[in-house]
Parts: sequence; C-alpha cells; structure tokens
Amino acid sequence: MSRLTESRFPECPLRSQRLPSLIGFRPHLPHFRHAAFPSREQQRPRRIGHCRGMTLIEVLVAVALLSLLSVGLFTALQIGATSWSTTRERLMLDRRVATANAILHSSFASIVPLEAEIPPERAIGLRQLLFFQGEPGSMRFVSSYSVTEGVRGGLRIVELQVSSARNGLRILLNQLPYLGPLSAGSLVVGQVSDPDFPRGRIVFSPIAAMPTSLIIVDELAACTFSYLRRPRRRDEPSVWLSHWGERDSLPAAIRVNLTPSSGEARVLPVSITTAVRAEWVPGGGQRTGTAPPIRYVLPEGRR
Repeated sequence: MSRLTESRFPECPLRSQRLPSLIGFRPHLPHFRHAAFPSREQQRPRRIGHCRGMTLIEVLVAVALLSLLSVGLFTALQIGATSWSTTRERLMLDRRVATANAILHSSFASIVPLEAEIPPERAIGLRQLLFFQGEPGSMRFVSSYSVTEGVRGGLRIVELQVSSARNGLRILLNQLPYLGPLSAGSLVVGQVSDPDFPRGRIVFSPIAAMPTSLIIVDELAACTFSYLRRPRRRDEPSVWLSHWGERDSLPAAIRVNLTPSSGEARVLPVSITTAVRAEWVPGGGQRTGTAPPIRYVLPEGRR
C-alpha cells in the first residue's frame, strides 16, 4: 500500500522545506484599498494643467468687451429715443402751424370793409371811419368767417392778440357778433399824434382773454403782425408796415411771422401771408347808412 502511494504521489521537492506563515500577509493591491484610506499617490495634489480655469487677463478682457457692448447698445437706444422725440415735436409743430394757417387764411380772406360809428362821448373829432386795427401784437377787423359755423356764421368782429404764457407766446382769437356800426365804434377809445401818421393814430381798447377765447397756436418764441400797403403811385413799391394807420383803405395783404420756441437750430421761422380780397372804395353812400361797395381783388394767378 505504501509503495503504491509513493508511486502515485511522488514526494514534492518543497515538501521538505518550511512554508512561511500566512498570518499577517497583506497582498500589495491598490484597488483593494478603501476609499476612506487613500494611497500616497492619491493624496498628492493634482497639477493645474489637468483642469485649467480663466486667468485674470481673460476676465478683464471679457468685462471690457461686455462694457463696450453695453455702451453701444445704450447709445443706440438713446439716439433712437431722441430721434423719435424730435420727430414727434416736429409733427406737432407742423400740425399747429397748419391749423393756424387754415384759421388765419380763412379769416383774412373773408375780411369785410365796414365803417364804424364812433359814439359822441369819445370826442375824438371823428364820427365814422373804416374799422380795422393793425398793430404788431394785436388786430381787429370784421370778417364773414366763423370758426364754429364757417361762412354761414354771419359777420363777426375778429380779435387777434399775442399774449404771453408759461411756455412762450401764443395767439388768442376772439369772435364777437357784429351788431352794427356802433358795436365796432365802441372799441375806439381815442386818437394820438404819431409822426408816422400825419392825421394821427387811432387808439383801440385792449384785447382781453375771455372764456371763449381760442388758442390758435402756442409755444412761440416770437410773433408779429405786419401789413402790406398798396403803392400809391405806379413808381412806388409796396411796403410792409408794422402799424396800420390808413383810415380809408385796407392792407393788400397780412403777414404773420411765427418763431417756434423749440431749442433746435433746424426749426426755422414760419411766415403766413394772406391777401385781402376786399378793397374799400370811399364814397358810394356810406354816410347814408347804405351797404358800402366792395370790390374783390383776386391774386395774380386767378385773374
């Protein structure tokens, strides 16, 4: 039996050697370590090149580019807002000028030459005169045009006055019913001597604002009225006057100079000029109370 065992299981050459003890044996395998106990290689700090961030110069360049973009965007928005505001102001100015042009043109073109009978208590040495007041800042005349009723409103005493307001100058319009020569003559208060007018200058009562006054145009820096005198002789030119002192004739045209109070230098003064179509012809029975003769003078292109 022993021989068979020895022949089948030959003796191991290491059998005679003493094997080392397995107590305290710890194989050197890094992947067997627990996460709570990292190795020395894992405890070493990693280099910055493995996970690179942004430097200070890169941050400053990004902030500068963002600032330039913000400034450009803000400038574009500001320019757009300024252009919109300027366009809106110009449109409002054009609308006001167009409204004033329509009202003034209709009123001047519809002037009716009528005599005013001055009350005796005025004691100015006149009983009748052609009713028309023309001064640089005020104007009175009789017109057949009404702002509310058009040409069907009957005769009206039109009063135009340049008055001051908080936002500049404005033109006030009053329309009073014409009740006869005495209603117009009651507005005459006296007569003063003037070297520019040999026969003296007629003084009218001041024009006052009323609850029914209409503001034709406002926000003006300057506004003046001027009147065109017809040539008395063929070789004499027409002259624009700031005061109208003629007692027996109407001006050939009336001009209103408007200067808007806008701060822009591109806003130019506006001039509204309208020809007076009716011409007063002295005589013809005015003293007897009959209707005065009226001769309509059309512009050159319509004759």
